[in-house]
Amino acid sequence: MQELEGSIIHESCSNGGPKFALSFLIDVIFATCRQESILNVDELTVPLKAIHVWNNHLQEKFAGYPESSEVSLYDSQMEGWNWAFDPGDVEEVGGSTVGQSNGTPLRQEMEFTHFLNTVSTAVKHKLHTSKTKSESNCIMPSTYRYDHKPDLVLLENELVPCNEILWKSPKVLAKLTRESFTPTARIARTLDTKAYLIMIEQPWRRFVLALSFSKFELRLHYYNCSGGSISPPFHLQHDPQEFLFILTCVVFSPHSCIGFDDTINILPKVPVPSPLSTPSSTFLAPTNRVPDVSSSPPSTQEIYGTI
Repeated sequence: MQELEGSIIHESCSNGGPKFALSFLIDVIFATCRQESILNVDELTVPLKAIHVWNNHLQEKFAGYPESSEVSLYDSQMEGWNWAFDPGDVEEVGGSTVGQSNGTPLRQEMEFTHFLNTVSTAVKHKLHTSKTKSESNCIMPSTYRYDHKPDLVLLENELVPCNEILWKSPKVLAKLTRESFTPTARIARTLDTKAYLIMIEQPWRRFVLALSFSKFELRLHYYNCSGGSISPPFHLQHDPQEFLFILTCVVFSPHSCIGFDDTINILPKVPVPSPLSTPSSTFLAPTNRVPDVSSSPPSTQEIYGTI
């Protein structure tokens, strides 16, 4: 992206320090996130039926278990999630290859979305908070004639049809790819552009966060008007606690943690009553109306949308 050319800083891995000293970027952004809210990865359990994607290893492991059985999402002994990821990112876990899906890009996004939703659901049951995620399957129009399709996007309301999502809507973006991550890789350039689109369409943002998932490696991308910074990589299988920390902060933290300026309050549009009519609460938007996300403001209410 031309606007941020030469202004992206790449952080190296943190050496020592506190338990959650992942990087200077992450520590500063999520400084207000309560550490007691971060679960241990071994605490994450879900009903067996919640695991949507299987392979031979998981079928043998959970053979004979009822679907209602509570099982761990992460296997500490095998150092891997109890989830079959896409074969484009195959790895050996417990002697078995992880990944048995058909491997199409859309299928890969849907399966990875199921995984993020499942992890978030397990965290939600512990934190008593509501947020979900889903894949994006539409091009998002822009005022500046830039049309791009994000893989995953965090929104304000899950009832919003995909064709009504604009660049004024996303809270956090994510990009999923099979390619290795480099500063000049397509995934990095794509996120740069998408972050810029959010910045120009959402003037109430102090910064924009994005997540990149490349070859099982998670990176947190930070963008503001001066440029950006990229965190060191964290391996989804071998660094599960770091992955859980970032995901929990992004999904369940206050809006200020994902870039919203608390000093700016943008009111949603409401129908204006006719001068001849009697003022009444009926002039407010009906509860069964799908909200216009292009005018939905950042707020303190819970997010029911998607990554």
